[in-house]
Amino acid sequence: MDNPQNTNKFWQFARNMMGGNIKQPNTSPIKDKEGNQTTNPTEKAKILLDQFCPANEHRGNELEELYRQKIEDAIQNDHPHQLNTAISEVELIRCLKVQTSKAMGNDRIHNKMLNNLNSTNIKSLLHLLNTLLKHGHVP
Repeated sequence: MDNPQNTNKFWQFARNMMGGNIKQPNTSPIKDKEGNQTTNPTEKAKILLDQFCPANEHRGNELEELYRQKIEDAIQNDHPHQLNTAISEVELIRCLKVQTSKAMGNDRIHNKMLNNLNSTNIKSLLHLLNTLLKHGHVP
């Protein structure tokens, strides 16, 4: 800091970090639909938004009706979705056999332990998994 050149560099750096002495970026003007030019960043953003994402109310209403109908159909459907059905014992056994990872998870249960479960323990695990699936969360 004793050198005046370093002092100038320091204060120049400090002003730049604080937002002072910042040159405005090159703002090339763009034209709106009427042909008026603007360099205001907010107006430019609105022009670009209108250009690339035009508001089409008619299309939006069609999509809204389509999704409303799909949602109402799903609510009134008495048959559960296949992904929400209970896990079967066959599915569980098949998944236990094809585990590739040998590392244990946060629960400290090795995959080899899961592969070596007897039928009673498999049924207990199946009951636990189906209960968690039914309630939608793991306590």
